[in-house]
Amino acid sequence: MKTWNPNSLFRLAFLTFAALAASFGLASVAFSAPTTPLSWDEVVRLAIRQNSEYQGARATVEQNDALIRSAWGNFLPTVNVNLETSRLDNDPGSTVNGAQSLTGVRENNVARLTYSQNLFNGFADKARVDQAKQNRAAAQAALDVVKASLSASLKSSFQSLLVAQRNVELASDIIARRKRNYELVSIRFDGGRENKGSVLLSKANWDQAELEKLQALNAVEAQRLRLARAIGRDDLGDFKIDGKVPVELPPGAVDIQALAMDAPELRQAMAQERAAQFAIKVAKENYLPSLDLSASIGRTGADWFPEAEQRSITLGLSFPIFNGGRDYYGAKAASAVATVASRARETALRNKIVSLREAYNAYVEAVQKEKIDQTFAEAARVRSEIGRSKYNTGLLSFEEWDIIENDLIAREKAALTSQNNRVSAEATWEQSQGRGVIP
Repeated sequence: MKTWNPNSLFRLAFLTFAALAASFGLASVAFSAPTTPLSWDEVVRLAIRQNSEYQGARATVEQNDALIRSAWGNFLPTVNVNLETSRLDNDPGSTVNGAQSLTGVRENNVARLTYSQNLFNGFADKARVDQAKQNRAAAQAALDVVKASLSASLKSSFQSLLVAQRNVELASDIIARRKRNYELVSIRFDGGRENKGSVLLSKANWDQAELEKLQALNAVEAQRLRLARAIGRDDLGDFKIDGKVPVELPPGAVDIQALAMDAPELRQAMAQERAAQFAIKVAKENYLPSLDLSASIGRTGADWFPEAEQRSITLGLSFPIFNGGRDYYGAKAASAVATVASRARETALRNKIVSLREAYNAYVEAVQKEKIDQTFAEAARVRSEIGRSKYNTGLLSFEEWDIIENDLIAREKAALTSQNNRVSAEATWEQSQGRGVIP
């Protein structure tokens, strides 16, 4: 009989535990935050795969594709196979259909193949197909709206996180600058060339810079969550991004009316209006007669498989006379829905013209402001270097130098904000047209 060494059992248990721990460790690594900065293209690919709103809109289009095929099914015949068996118990000596029954039990079995086809129903089947096609067009337009919205959200959130990361770097530079300024003012105060108030103000500016770095770090965390939400994740962990959002210069002239007519919101409204018009035709189908053809072939008899053959063919024409007003009021309701859809399309066009014009103006202005703020920031850097030299040699008072330093910090922050606003304005302009980076 084989015996187990306790040490061997311990080693086996340890190795098993280590293997399980390693497997869980690998799993946790697979779902950890990215170890390298995410590029813009990688963020777009992640959003295409994971954004739930985008995936839901695509599924809606696929659903409407299936509904179109289902509507075409009304033009095809219906074929059924029926298998029936029945048993009738009679009292001995009773009569069945005027004849005396020789037994108390009668069995009947039926096997039948049935074919039925509607030949005419007031063109309702064609209207149902057309209605399904328009619903599909509306779903596609809604998908385009979602894609444009997702693209704008990705651009805005990616750029905001990029600016937030740069704000942390800028805040560190400002802290270093404020610290040097404080040390310079302190030296001048010790030499009797500066007053106590200037020293205290320099220290307060240094403390303020430390606070602004904390705010910048918090902003990075908030923008990470915002970008993760746009991608379609609750959280991506402590990750960074690198690169930049692709941008273009605004066109010199635009045809707002043409852009509005081609916008997905208007295409959706137009498709919904046409679908409502076809719904009226469907509602009026019972105003016209219906022509149906049916045929069957089968066998019947007491035994299985039955031997007596049966054949039938029927051509039926039915005329609607009265059904309590359902057809009339159904058609009236469909007409009201069509009127609502028509008014919604008109409103959508007016709103789109306004939003396009506003988005274009904001885009052009944001591009120009970014250039101006960059120029201001460069000028402020040069003035800061000159001001520091003059203050150090006594040619500039502390108050004058402090104004120059504060202006530099404000201009550098404004330049970053303008970069962010420029990308957001372009993203909004693209979204208003229904364009973006999502294919």
